[in-house]
Amino acid sequence: MIILFYHLMDVLNNMNKDKQLTKFYYQPDIAHTVIYWSLSLCLFLGGIIITLEKIKFSWMAVMFILLGLLLILIGSSRRLCINDQEITFSVGLPIFQKNKRVPIKKIHKISLGSKGFTLYQETPDGEFNEIICLMKEKSLQYFVQTMTANEAFNGEISGLNINELIE
Repeated sequence: MIILFYHLMDVLNNMNKDKQLTKFYYQPDIAHTVIYWSLSLCLFLGGIIITLEKIKFSWMAVMFILLGLLLILIGSSRRLCINDQEITFSVGLPIFQKNKRVPIKKIHKISLGSKGFTLYQETPDGEFNEIICLMKEKSLQYFVQTMTANEAFNGEISGLNINELIE
């Protein structure tokens, strides 16, 4: 319920902003995603189990439940925002949000997979950083279309089913 309310407020806020900003929801690579969601759900379910097992009120159970809910809320609000000049990876709630900005001109290659993509960013040292994102298939298709339409992007897009995603 809280997540639905947060998502609705986010949609309403975006109606007033410029149309050049495109948002996608994503998850990091599979290993980090599994670890993060396992920890979040274990804390939440552990708090519920402690509550049901104890006869008296337990502050520890309340703290586990609240921490689990907070982690679930933060994990479901990971966004990837694309404007004309950069891609912003937003993690966290708007109150204490951690953003990572990647200039579109610095993107060397986007490699597509069956469930997401890997973005190769050129660093000032001349090396490449990898950023792995998992997305739903329709979001991935829209992401590829948005990146190919962006004038600042001069890298290459390769991978599985590239022709189907661009159409």
